Amino acid sequence: TSGIQFFETDSGIVFTNPYPTWYSNMKDSLLGSYEMMKEIPFVKNRIYSWGKYKMAFNKIYKNAAIRLVSQKNKQQYSLSALQIKITDGNYNKTINVFGNKGILASKTYFSLNNLNYSLGYGSKEINLPFSLKLNKFELKRYPGSNNPASYESWITLNDSLNNYSQKYHIFMNNVLSYKGFRFYQASYDPDEKGTILSVNKDNLGTNISYLGYFLLIVGMFFNLFDKNGRFRKLYLKIKKMNQSNLQNFILLIFFFFTPYLSHSQTNIPNIDKNHAQKFGTLIVQDPSGRMEPVNTLSNKIIRKLLHKTNYKAMNSDQALLSMLVAPSSWLNEAIIKLKNPDIIKRFGIKEKYISIANLLNDNNQKLMQNAVSQAYKTAPGKQSLWDRDIIKLNEKVNVLHMALQGDFLNIFPLAKDKNNKWYNINTAIKNLSTKDSTVILNLYKNYILSVQNAIKTNNWKAADKALLQIKKYQKKEGSNIIPPKKKINAEILYNKTPIFKYLFELYFLIGWIYLILLFLQVLFSKLKIKFAVYSFTSILILLFFIQTAGLILRWYIAGHAPWSNGYESMLYIAWATQLAGLIFSKQSNISLAATTVLSGLMLWVGQLSWMDPEITNLVPVLQSYWLTIHVAVITSSYGFLALGSILAFINLFLMLFLTKKNKDNVRFSITKITYIIEMTLIAGLFLLSIGTFIGGVWANESWGRYWGWDSKETWSLITMLVYAIVLHLRFIPKLNSKWFFNVIALFSYSSVLMTYWGVNYYLSGLHSYAKGDSVPISSSVYYTLGFLLMLSLLAYAKNETIKGKTL
Repeated sequence: TSGIQFFETDSGIVFTNPYPTWYSNMKDSLLGSYEMMKEIPFVKNRIYSWGKYKMAFNKIYKNAAIRLVSQKNKQQYSLSALQIKITDGNYNKTINVFGNKGILASKTYFSLNNLNYSLGYGSKEINLPFSLKLNKFELKRYPGSNNPASYESWITLNDSLNNYSQKYHIFMNNVLSYKGFRFYQASYDPDEKGTILSVNKDNLGTNISYLGYFLLIVGMFFNLFDKNGRFRKLYLKIKKMNQSNLQNFILLIFFFFTPYLSHSQTNIPNIDKNHAQKFGTLIVQDPSGRMEPVNTLSNKIIRKLLHKTNYKAMNSDQALLSMLVAPSSWLNEAIIKLKNPDIIKRFGIKEKYISIANLLNDNNQKLMQNAVSQAYKTAPGKQSLWDRDIIKLNEKVNVLHMALQGDFLNIFPLAKDKNNKWYNINTAIKNLSTKDSTVILNLYKNYILSVQNAIKTNNWKAADKALLQIKKYQKKEGSNIIPPKKKINAEILYNKTPIFKYLFELYFLIGWIYLILLFLQVLFSKLKIKFAVYSFTSILILLFFIQTAGLILRWYIAGHAPWSNGYESMLYIAWATQLAGLIFSKQSNISLAATTVLSGLMLWVGQLSWMDPEITNLVPVLQSYWLTIHVAVITSSYGFLALGSILAFINLFLMLFLTKKNKDNVRFSITKITYIIEMTLIAGLFLLSIGTFIGGVWANESWGRYWGWDSKETWSLITMLVYAIVLHLRFIPKLNSKWFFNVIALFSYSSVLMTYWGVNYYLSGLHSYAKGDSVPISSSVYYTLGFLLMLSLLAYAKNETIKGKTL
């Protein structure tokens, strides 16, 4: 149809068609035809046809025009367009040409100076020297959900020229390679009957690229041990500066308590702890298809409502079961935590906690319904703090409603269900047959009645027995997806032992005390703290082993490396930072003290409410061993670079205390720490570079290209260049002072923050799987930046007051 051209003449609208055209009138039986490319009058109520196409018109809009509009949103369209200006020197014409990647678009026909042309663009069709036949496509989903776990194609490759035929299995991160062609599992047809493969051809480039990566990695490794290398020279300088000193005995004893808010007792039923513990081991299927113990579900619900895992004297399992057996009793419980003081004032609440009853009027309608509707209507970028908080409050109310109704308790499998979906009591009654729903209803009803009776009599044997019947039903009908008992017990242990919360408190406390102690030793060289250093180092090594055990436990529970989302990567960076401190503690104890504070800070960030600590399933593209290597290496570099930044901060702070009396000792410490900073930046840059190389390998193995200027890729490159510049500033005479090196080492970490934080939480791209809720930029960020700038200027000014050369 794109070959049809319309013209306005003195006699009316006419058109030309590159095909013979037939016409018929709607009101009579008049028939006729026109030859191709002849002018055809466009008559109202006449049908024009050619081939399988027909056309008619009812009204002419003389002032109408077709314009191309650029779409600025993120919607994807099957066609795009080019607007092209054509000229032959005398005549000009602007035409629109449609096409897109992967589309063989029909051509656009036009006339210029009485000559006819055709123009089109799109993908060029290239015939392969062999054929692929799809035998079977399978979309695997996580149990009971629509979330894809994997999509896989079974292919037969036929090469008639070489008398070759072979079957292949293609899935994400598993590529079919044949004669330089590489086929990747890209997507699939909506009906799930066809597969979409991406293909590229690279006869020798892949092996050459991988060899180049390998040689670069080997070169970086040996550079660390080269006797003429910068890293080795810095190590020897520090070794000469280290002296063993007799140090005094200092013993520090500290205790910490985890405070919690208590409430007055009400009439909600209390659940026996022993029975609640058994209830917590029951298997439940979450909406994403992950199989987990009820203890994990109850933790999610109570943490969502209260930002902690206990309510009054009840643990999360007790609270959830109490909600199920007596939902009406919980309507007056102030279990929803509020933050916004305007919301508290709006509903006349005196405390920071609110109940569902507080949010209902006399007709049991939500008082906040209008505010919620208005907030959702506001575009996300324009939502005020009130809008965001009222949406969060509405989410909490809905979560509590669903918990009271048992909507989260998907504990009942259905025999022979193809998708292994599990049901709660409500969905079972609605969706299952009478026979199946009756069995489930009797099991659930018997259990709830047994618990209600046990609350009155304090005899929990019948309730234990009823719970056991549900577990037997689960094992009988859904044993194929029930996790091993060891893994369930490990997950409950992980839930009940908040390792990283306790570590944050310990690291922060010990780190600051240790750092202040070492700082005082620098200022007062006669202060002896040998036993304190030994004690602190021993404690921190023990805590590091506990931190490592926590990561390993999470790895075991999740079934994948614990760095697949924002929360997990924060835990891992804290671990890598502490590892860097331990590695360089032999050169300087300040390194260990500084990284302990920094690790504590990172673990604290991980505990914030907008960080999601849940263990989740992986999307298919992340199910690759290259991911494990890539993320482990690249986030480890963040730890070493963080150590360099915090040590630079300490050095600038030490410069403020330079006096004529202590300048020798302080200068000695500053010089030594500066050498350590340079060593950590070298190690960090090497790890960042290696991690980026491996990321290229992962990208090539997953979707067939090494580099795509994705936001994360671009900022990783920027960070590499930033630190490469920092480490080469010593070759510029006017920029090789220790003061300037420390300043630039401190502020360079902002590029790491942008790479990790900015990309993950503010930008979009292929790494959006790590993206969390956008976090508002706090005013404290600007205050911190101002403070660091002021510190840098004061350090420079103080340094100038001491006679002699600047640092």
